[in-house]
Amino acid sequence: MNYQALSEHTDHLSEEARSVNRAIISLMEQLYAINWYNTHIESCTNDELSHILDYNRRSAKAHVAKLIEWLRRHDGDFDRELKSYLFSDRTLPFFSDIPESDSQSGPVLHTVEKP
Repeated sequence: MNYQALSEHTDHLSEEARSVNRAIISLMEQLYAINWYNTHIESCTNDELSHILDYNRRSAKAHVAKLIEWLRRHDGDFDRELKSYLFSDRTLPFFSDIPESDSQSGPVLHTVEKP
């Protein structure tokens, strides 16, 4: 899979925008690799190969964590959102449809209590 395409010409983008693009593309590729390893490990019948694939999958997960941290450090919105949701025991919220009368303010947040 080739995720290299940009929606804008690179000569119009700042170095920071190009760096963020590189990080996001790499993040997507690492997530794709994790999924690939998941499916191959699940169907692998050779224990030795399965252990090697699992090692590679864990390595890809470490790369994902590093890329997310880099994005958090370089994007204030990522920073706020990650700090809000990660490592919390709070019930995850979900978003309902945007009420017609309040369409300018964004989705309405609802939380669901754990059973």
